[in-house]
Amino acid sequence: MSTISVYPDAAIEQFLKSPAGLPPDGESYSFEASDNDARGGLAFLVFALVVATVSLTVRSYTKLKLMKQWNTEDTLLLLSLAMFVFYFAEAILSGQHGASRHMWAITLQDYYLGLEHVNLCSVAFCIFQALVKVAILLQFRRIFVPSHLSVRESVLHYIIYATIGTTVVFYTIMTFCTIWICNPREAFWNPYVKGVCMDWITLSKAVALFTVISDFALLFIPVFPVIRLQMANKKKIAVIAVFAVGFIDCIAAILRTYYTWRLVEETDYSWNTSIQGMCTALEMSFGILVATLPIVPRFYKHLREHGPIATARRLTGPQESQENQAGSKFANKPSVECKKDSRGAKSIIGLPGRCGPTPNNTRHTKSDSGLYTEISSPARATVANETCMKFDPYEKPEDDCYTTDLKWSRKTGR
Repeated sequence: MSTISVYPDAAIEQFLKSPAGLPPDGESYSFEASDNDARGGLAFLVFALVVATVSLTVRSYTKLKLMKQWNTEDTLLLLSLAMFVFYFAEAILSGQHGASRHMWAITLQDYYLGLEHVNLCSVAFCIFQALVKVAILLQFRRIFVPSHLSVRESVLHYIIYATIGTTVVFYTIMTFCTIWICNPREAFWNPYVKGVCMDWITLSKAVALFTVISDFALLFIPVFPVIRLQMANKKKIAVIAVFAVGFIDCIAAILRTYYTWRLVEETDYSWNTSIQGMCTALEMSFGILVATLPIVPRFYKHLREHGPIATARRLTGPQESQENQAGSKFANKPSVECKKDSRGAKSIIGLPGRCGPTPNNTRHTKSDSGLYTEISSPARATVANETCMKFDPYEKPEDDCYTTDLKWSRKTGR
């Protein structure tokens, strides 16, 4: 049996209706406390869950729809969100039994019933941490360890997998210890069930400390690979700033550790549990957010090119020629016009492009501005009634637009 209400003795029932703790000096017993604190805690939990859900939805859409790929870390993140939802539900149930209220404002019966849900919250937290940290580390491995580099030559490879192994082993042990913290389990929250229990204070402190250490490890692992990237310092700072969002996760872990110490050293257990729970929810939310941020630029680019603003800009912009709208993949790009000079050679007016069919003595070059242009020889043969087709000036033209012996040059000035 899992509830205290099975004990019908009138004296015991009267005892269970008594306050769970003694009030400090100047305070009095009151079971009619305001629910403002409970509502505030609920609003915070909802906010944390919404942030995690929205960020993971953006990541999943980007990976499946835009990038056309799905990796192991994506599955782990979905499982971690499921554990966050489970944590959210158990936190709500614990709040209904007195969490977010002081011990002298709840009954012993509510206190004991709430302990069961607090225990399940701890189980969900351990599983979540293992899933989300492994997902982030696998993502680091995919981003920062080149595929062509030998495993033996990559120190970062060993660091990442050593961290993964340590994380999995620790949280697996803590999960099982939290589930079977007492034998039988009911002895943890039911004072009328005799059993043998582990030292839950030591377990709570161990989980809190390891979480802080591992969060800071995940914060610093990508710093050195980013510094070594061959890019402008401004871009390096931007990339580091993206991963630095994880510092908020570290702050939440520190706060959770602080309230864990207060939880085990002070008597106002129900009040400290609620604050610890909010710090835990913040840490879980930003853990998922950190895993999502490397994918956000790709999603932002998609919105910029295909979102409502881009659609409105295309609708209000100048109408394109009927030729460009007739099934060409270049329909939305400016048209290109060709002309012949006095010697019979062709040149391009407007943006760089090409006219076809192309004689065999045509070559292209990339200018200082990064645009590909077509260079025509004075000896080119003329072709009557030619039609023009533009290619993207920032990309190499497709092979089927040119003759087989066409020479391509990316050297500026040639």
